[in-house]
Parts: sequence; structure tokens; C-alpha cells
Amino acid sequence: MGQARDAADRMTAAVTTSRDLKELAECYRENAVAITPDQGKLSGRESITEYFRQFLDSFTDTQFEHIA
Repeated sequence: MGQARDAADRMTAAVTTSRDLKELAECYRENAVAITPDQGKLSGRESITEYFRQFLDSFTDTQFEHIA
């Protein structure tokens, strides 16, 4: 598989299976930017990881489902 797919799979596993924020953080570069529906633009790995931490704390049974 390609690099993008590998990164997406790692991120999904970090969020849904292991709930490992360190692993999740490694999916992003230090200067990454994410656009979220509720907080807008997040700049930097630390901000993105914190966003996911709050999400996971709020939604403890989070899952991603691939729909073909």
C-alpha cells in the first residue's frame, strides 16, 4: 500500500484500537495543520494530538468503519 494509506491505517489503529496518543502524534509532522469542523484550523502536532485526546475522552467507544 501507499504511504498515505499506511499513515491512515496507523492513525485509525491509534485512535480506535490502542487509543495510543503517542502513536497518533507520530502520524503527524511537527508543523502539520488540521481543519476540524468544530475548532477550525489546528496548527502543530501537539494541538492536533490534544484535539484527539479531548475527542477520545468524550467519546470512549470511538470507532471508524470503512464503507466501500
